[in-house]
Amino acid sequence: MSCRLAALLALTLLTACATPLPAPAPDPQPTQEPAAKEATVEKPKTPQPTITYDETTPAGARMQWVIAAINERGGEVSEEEISEQVHPLMLAQLPAEQLKQVFVQVSSQLGPLRPVELAQQSPSNLVLRMDTKPGIPLNVVVNVSSESPHQIDGLLFQPAQPKLAELPAEWPAIEKALSAAASSTQLYVARIDPATQTCSPVHTLSPKKRMALGSTFKLYILAELAAQIAAGTHTWQQELAIVEQTKSLPSGVMQAEPAGKKFSLEHFATQMISISDNTATDHLLKFVGREKVEARVASSGHGQPGLMRPFLSTREMFTLKLARDEAARDAYVSSDEPARRAALQKIDAEALPALESAMGWDKPRHIDTIEWFASGEDLCMLHAQLVARRDEPAVAKALEIMARNDGGVGVDKERWTYAGFKGGSEPGVGHLSYLLERADGAWFSITVAGNDTENPVEIGTLMQSVRAATRILVF
Repeated sequence: MSCRLAALLALTLLTACATPLPAPAPDPQPTQEPAAKEATVEKPKTPQPTITYDETTPAGARMQWVIAAINERGGEVSEEEISEQVHPLMLAQLPAEQLKQVFVQVSSQLGPLRPVELAQQSPSNLVLRMDTKPGIPLNVVVNVSSESPHQIDGLLFQPAQPKLAELPAEWPAIEKALSAAASSTQLYVARIDPATQTCSPVHTLSPKKRMALGSTFKLYILAELAAQIAAGTHTWQQELAIVEQTKSLPSGVMQAEPAGKKFSLEHFATQMISISDNTATDHLLKFVGREKVEARVASSGHGQPGLMRPFLSTREMFTLKLARDEAARDAYVSSDEPARRAALQKIDAEALPALESAMGWDKPRHIDTIEWFASGEDLCMLHAQLVARRDEPAVAKALEIMARNDGGVGVDKERWTYAGFKGGSEPGVGHLSYLLERADGAWFSITVAGNDTENPVEIGTLMQSVRAATRILVF
C-alpha cells in the first residue's frame, strides 16, 4: 500500500455488504453495539483459527489487536487505544472517530473473523484470509511503520477472491449455487443496446421478480441527481451543508460530521455509492426531492413503480424497523399512500433511533413490505439509460462514481474496461447490481439477489455468482 492509505472498508453492502462489499452494500445494515453490554446476551465465541501467524512481529502484534477488537469486543475501541495502535499520519486521513465506526461495522456485519490462510507475511506487512459470519471470504491487510513503535499506517478489509477453479462454469451451476443462498433468488444477465436503450437477456432466473434491494436503491437517487445536473439545475461542485435532523445510522461516516459543515454534491454522491453512506444518501434524497426520485423510478422503465412510493429515506426505514413495534409496522404497511406519506412526515421530525436499538436486529423484518423493490430487468433499464447518455459530462461523472467501488468481485480488468457497482444488504436481504463494459465495447447488466423472510442471506454466494457470470461472458 502507498504512503499509506487509510483504512478502506472495500466491502460496502448496504448495509452493507460491503457490499458489499465490497458487498455487496445499504444496505442499510446498521452498526450494532456489542452484545457484551447486555447481561442477558452471551458474547459470541471467537472461532478458532485454522492457521497460525507470527504474532511476535510488529505487523503480527497489530493484527492480533485488530482481530481481538473485532471478535471479542464487538469492534469497540477507545480513542486512547487507537492513538496507541495507529500512526498519526493515518489518523490524519481517517480520524479516530471514523475508524472506530469502521471497526464496529466490520464486527457487526462480518464478525467474528477466523484466520484460514496466510497470504503474506513480513515484519511490516501481514495479509490474512478470513472466514466471516455471512460467508464472505475476507482479506485483512495490516501495514506498520518501519520506525518504533511500529504503529499501523495501513489497514484494509477487502473481500477475498475465490479461486477460478472454485467458480461455477455454466449457468445451471450458478443457479444451483444460488438456490442455497436464500429462499428466493434472482439472476439477471442481459446485454444492453445503448442506441435503443433496451436489454436483451443472456441468462435469467426470475427476471421480473421485484426483490428487496437494500442499498441498491441509491442508484435511483444518483440517476436523478445526474439528470438535474445535466439540466443545469445544479453542478457537481455545488455545496450542501450537513443537517442534524437528516443524519442517519451507519453504514457510512458522514453522520459523524458536524451540522453546518459543507461538502460538494460530488462528495455526497461518492460517499453514497462507494461506501454506501446512509447520511449522504438522505441528504441527497432531500436535496433532489422525494417526488423527483419517484418520477425517476417510473421514467427509468420500472415495471411496478408504485412499489417505490413513498420512496423511503434510510432514516425512515431505520425508524420503522428499529423504533416501531410489529403492530405499528403492520399499520404502516396496511395504510394507503397518502397515509404513509403523513406517517413519514412525523418520522422525519423524530429523533434518530439509537444504535442500541439495533442490538437484536439479526432476523429479517418486513423485507417484503418496508423496503425498496426492483427486478433485475428494472435495474437493467436504468443502466441502459445511463449508458445511452454516457457522453454527457453529468452522466459520465455518475458512471465514474459508480466505478469507484467494484463490489469486491474483482472483475478481470483486461476483459472488462468498466465496472460500475451498487449493492445492499440487511438481515434477509442481499443484492448486487453491476453495469459492465466488455473490452469489445459490449455493455451488460448483471443482478444477483437473494431474499429470505426467515434467515440471513449468504452474501458470499451472491458475490461468487457475479464473478462466475462475468467469467462466462468472456470465455
